[in-house]
Amino acid sequence: MENFRNEGTLVVLYGRSRAGKSTCRKHLENMHGFTSISSIQFIKDELFALGLNEEEVNGIYKKQPNPRLFDSSAGRMLSPDEYQSARVHETSIAELVIWNRKRLLEMLALGQNVVFDGPRQKELLDMAWDVSVEYRYPLLTIHLVRPELDRQVQHVFDSLADDWPFHLKLVNDKGIPHLLQSLDLAITAMELTNS
Repeated sequence: MENFRNEGTLVVLYGRSRAGKSTCRKHLENMHGFTSISSIQFIKDELFALGLNEEEVNGIYKKQPNPRLFDSSAGRMLSPDEYQSARVHETSIAELVIWNRKRLLEMLALGQNVVFDGPRQKELLDMAWDVSVEYRYPLLTIHLVRPELDRQVQHVFDSLADDWPFHLKLVNDKGIPHLLQSLDLAITAMELTNS
């Protein structure tokens, strides 16, 4: 995807667990040249520094207990997902907002198109809106919905995020190819609107 201006473009993906955020993020990276940032990237970086690989941090092994993540107070190994969750709970919202704002602005100023994957705090979504308005970066917020998961609340975040503001709601109910086709149409419309 071409940059709309000399500066980058920001797409924010959010929604319930298993709604399709990671699938959409990977598609934006692979097919449209976006660079992704996770709202907890600094915590993921800690895991990489401990020697975990991509599949352990973000892939199929992220929910499996890992010997490098032994919690002596609980007397057991944590999964990378559990480690990340524990670190998020001990990190203040202000720290998350400051770190993510700084990182987003650095990337956008370099002309990178950025996909911000799965902010779990409303303050982070508000920060993305503020960055877009204050610095005039194009922004597309996408709320991903998967109807069969609507009654399942896996995180406190899941029920709260349903009321957050968004530009576009993508319903993941007809399979991955349909979801990605809808995403492609949204990105094309954004290119045309902002060119």
